Amino acid sequence: MIAISRQFHTHLALLLLMCPKPMAAQSTNALEGLWGFEHDAGPTTRGELLLSRSGTQWTLRLAGFETRAVQYADSVRLTIPGNRGTLRVRLPMSAAPPEAMWIQPTSASGASAYASPVRLTVAGHASWRGAVRPVDERFSLFLAVQRDSATGLQARFRNPEGNFGGGRVFRVVQEPGQIGLIDVASGRRRFTQSYDSVARTIGFDFGVPLVATPRRAEHTVGYIPRASAIGPYVYRAPTALRDGWTSSSARAHGMRTDTLEALVQRVINTNPLDDTAPRVHSIVVARHGVLVLDEYFYGYAADRLHDLRSASKTMTSIMLGAAMRRKAAISTDTKVTAAGATIGHLLTHTSGLACDDNDGDSPGNEDVMQSQTVEPDWYRYALALPQKHAPGTKYAYCSAGINLVGDALGRATHQWLPEFFDAALARPLGIEHYGMNLMPTGSGYAGGGMHMR
Repeated sequence: MIAISRQFHTHLALLLLMCPKPMAAQSTNALEGLWGFEHDAGPTTRGELLLSRSGTQWTLRLAGFETRAVQYADSVRLTIPGNRGTLRVRLPMSAAPPEAMWIQPTSASGASAYASPVRLTVAGHASWRGAVRPVDERFSLFLAVQRDSATGLQARFRNPEGNFGGGRVFRVVQEPGQIGLIDVASGRRRFTQSYDSVARTIGFDFGVPLVATPRRAEHTVGYIPRASAIGPYVYRAPTALRDGWTSSSARAHGMRTDTLEALVQRVINTNPLDDTAPRVHSIVVARHGVLVLDEYFYGYAADRLHDLRSASKTMTSIMLGAAMRRKAAISTDTKVTAAGATIGHLLTHTSGLACDDNDGDSPGNEDVMQSQTVEPDWYRYALALPQKHAPGTKYAYCSAGINLVGDALGRATHQWLPEFFDAALARPLGIEHYGMNLMPTGSGYAGGGMHMR
């Protein structure tokens, strides 16, 4: 099985269809073309909410549910029955509306838990309105099979949510009731998949089974940047979304629309089988502080959250800067591990811990850490790793180490990490729709995987 990220495994765990039973094989020509699977698992608990208070008794009404809880100190947690989520409310020192975060729990299919902001507005005496907008559990997988004159049938995977699949080419070997996928580069057989030539299905099993069926590439947004039926792209000024951006026509700001059209069309024309071409999900162009181009591809839109993956490690370093600016007792020189690794070492992947995301056998490998069930507290898991090198002497890409910075931030600021991120970064920057993924303990994960527009 291909070594892929835990998030990819998590999305695959959403898929509850069973693999088809093996049946008689057919000509390999029937395999040529595009095969695909798309799945949207919710969650269903979302929408407008009404929060009210009577003394220390709080009531939450959301998605047809009503639940109550008693305030403790300056906070209250209201949980929807059936593991459907929790509204975490904190009362500010001022007369401003309460601050709230929606806790989207780990789903039955294994998708990560997330914390998302809920902006409350006054709805009446001791009552407030808001909206729950959870992180959507989406997953799609495409397999493109085409004939190569030298090796016969070749196949490539594509997954737009995680940009998984680029660069790996597989030789397709058809056998009775199944197909084998052999990595062309290594010569290793990586997949054996059931194939039903009558029902026209290929069964895949990445820990949880799924079924792919034939697709028309020109109509499959997600595999291609944009459906081709609408014709060549013609420039259009962005729609005003009341999200803090002023939008206008490019011409009004001295920009040539034909240049912008050529840029967008170049992305639309991207060959999905070109392993060297970047798979661009969006293009935003601002001129003099005004939005003049706002275009999306591969099924994305302005309001759809994007998995930042390890790019959200940047948010961890920015949170450190925000904490330092707020005079918290933390800096890049703050020692975190028993061997003396500092936050600076953790942020530059030089802690010396036995932690290497590029080594599947490393005990600190992110997939290893997140798949084990003995220690749900990933802070303690990372701190218990063996010290392989002296801090600052060796580089090894280590998500578990950067996650430890989140622990240090929480201790220094005395805040739950999602609440600190919201107060120190999201609100000042006008970031209203996002999801911070959580560890099994409910603490924020600082090693990657945030979702943002």
